Amino acid sequence: MQFTTEREPTEKRKAKCEGSKEKVLSEAAVMLAMARWMYACGADRVCIHPDGMHVKQFDIASWLRADGFCRSTSEGSTPHGGKWIRDRDGKTLEVRFHPGKGDVVADIKDQRIFVEAKGGCINSNYPGILSRLRTGLYEAVGSLFDAPTDATRLIAAVPRHRETDKLAWKMTERCRAARIEIALVSPDGHVRVIPE
Repeated sequence: MQFTTEREPTEKRKAKCEGSKEKVLSEAAVMLAMARWMYACGADRVCIHPDGMHVKQFDIASWLRADGFCRSTSEGSTPHGGKWIRDRDGKTLEVRFHPGKGDVVADIKDQRIFVEAKGGCINSNYPGILSRLRTGLYEAVGSLFDAPTDATRLIAAVPRHRETDKLAWKMTERCRAARIEIALVSPDGHVRVIPE
């Protein structure tokens, strides 16, 4: 499954890009990677809450169809919203445009998992891009302090990059004290949760 999208770097950013195009792991792609990770952890139903900008940056509906999902009910006026069911295993993904409900939410056994996600460029060392990656991780962690009280597992999910990897390990002890985990999402959708 394809999680990254490509874009032309600006003239200023070309020299700092590894390759001719910038590869972006958008926030919607991070949400979908986290949903797949939740299925692997035992979830049968996952709910994601993108906003309009997310679906402009990443075609959620096409990605779901490519992964074997069919939309059983629709919500809103976009081709993305509604309830999607994957044929091969019956897993359900609900795409709802309700801000403030958590980017990805699922119940697994006796745990309610609540994820705040951020996206970013993963193949550049341009200072502005590195700053946005750091800021995204800080924002995701900070948003979790306002998570619902019934959330038993809090995860900040961001693209895996040298910058976010380094920062995640630096933040581990303080995040652990606040019951917050950090998930680093690779371009292939693999999720590494820190602390493990």
